Amino acid sequence: MEFLGLDPRALATLGALEYTNRRNKLIEDSENNIYECKEIKEILQSLPKEKQIEVLENQAYFEAVAKMIEQNNSILLEQIKALQIIQK
Repeated sequence: MEFLGLDPRALATLGALEYTNRRNKLIEDSENNIYECKEIKEILQSLPKEKQIEVLENQAYFEAVAKMIEQNNSILLEQIKALQIIQK
């Protein structure tokens, strides 16, 4: 049976890279008082710095997983098209 999608190591690498990049950007932006939306700003500003970082790290995890899913779905779609399971 052929393995479809990204292999687990590629997914793990993508996830780790995406998480690290996103975490660093979110923390750097918050230190410069830059927020993606008003709601996040309100939530973060009501928390101590330690908790702010924890929230931003959690957000980075979610975004990394979303990126992993997006990339895997893209690869799956191309593979399924190549196998002619669905029309191009």
